[in-house]
Amino acid sequence: QIRTAIDARLLGSSSRGLAHLVTSSSSGEGKSTISLRLARSFAISGKRTLLIDADMIGRRVTSKFGFDSLPGFGDAVLGDPAAPLPVHPGDQENLTVMPAGPRDSFAPERVSATAVDRLFERLRVEYDVLVIDTGPILGSIEAQAIVPASDEVLLVVSRGRDVRHVRMAIERLQRLGARRLGIVFNRAASSDFERSTSMSMASARVSQPTTARAELLHGMADTANGHTGNRAG
Repeated sequence: QIRTAIDARLLGSSSRGLAHLVTSSSSGEGKSTISLRLARSFAISGKRTLLIDADMIGRRVTSKFGFDSLPGFGDAVLGDPAAPLPVHPGDQENLTVMPAGPRDSFAPERVSATAVDRLFERLRVEYDVLVIDTGPILGSIEAQAIVPASDEVLLVVSRGRDVRHVRMAIERLQRLGARRLGIVFNRAASSDFERSTSMSMASARVSQPTTARAELLHGMADTANGHTGNRAG
C-alpha cells in the first residue's frame, strides 16, 4: 500500500529513476525493514529497483544480504565517478543492492550533496527506482547530504516516539530542502487507527513483530512552501 500510494502520487512526474529516501528521527524505528520491504515491492511490480544502504552506522541492509566486505555506497560517493558501480544482485528479480561499503574506508565528513547528486544522476539512468535507507536525520551526517538529492523523503515514526523529536526531524528535513515528505507511522496499535482523524491513510502489514502495522499518511508535503501535510498522531 505504501508503494502504490507513492506510485499514484508521482505518476507521470518524471521519466527518470526516482529516489526515495527513508529515514527516522532516531534509531530503532524500523526504517531499514520498511526500506527493504518497499524496495522488494517496487521490484515485484516490475521496476528496476536499487536498494542503497546509506546508513553507515546501522548497516542493517548490508548485513541482511551478507555484503559486509563488498564495496558500496561509501566507495561510490567518495571514489572515482567513472569507476564501475559497486552494486550486487539482490535476492529476487529486478532487485539490486548497493551495500554501505567497508566501514573503515568511509569518511562521512567528506560526503557532500553535490557528490550524492552526481551519483544519483548516474543511477537514475540505470534504474527506475532508488530506495535509500539512511541514518536518523537528527544525527547522521550522510543523511543530511542525501536529502537534497532525493525526490521524496519517507520519515518513519515509531509508536511511542516523543512528538518533539518528530517535529525536530520534520523541521530539519524542511531546512535541508526536502521536496516531498511523507510519514510512515510504524508499529501502530488498533486503538491508533480508531483515534486517527485522518481520512487519507493506508495500513500495511510488516513483520518483527508480526502483529505490527505500518501506516502511511498520504498527504505528501510541499516542504519548499513550509507545509508538513498530515500530522503524525
